Amino acid sequence: MPHGVCNAIFLPYMMEYNMSHCEQQYARVARAMRVLPDSGPEGARAAVGAVKKLAADVRLPSFSSLGVSPADYTKIAAASAKNISTESNPRPMDEPDYMAVLKMAAI
Repeated sequence: MPHGVCNAIFLPYMMEYNMSHCEQQYARVARAMRVLPDSGPEGARAAVGAVKKLAADVRLPSFSSLGVSPADYTKIAAASAKNISTESNPRPMDEPDYMAVLKMAAI
């Protein structure tokens, strides 16, 4: 699967994970997407919902449709935790956090 498509698939789940560290930024995203919520947690949740809806509207595949075996989640989480992008994530992440995001996306 292309890198950009995988980023798009995981965007709402990473937003959800990071929400507590990005409430105001996500509220601005929601306003930019014309969701027009209040600021704070409600706005952040609206942004995540709007991004999930956009993913469905453009028919992005779901993570579960990619055929990734849950047996591979540990390997993916370990590799993700070592990725240089982890350092710039708004909320600290380690292997268990990546595992949690993978499981969120798999539902």
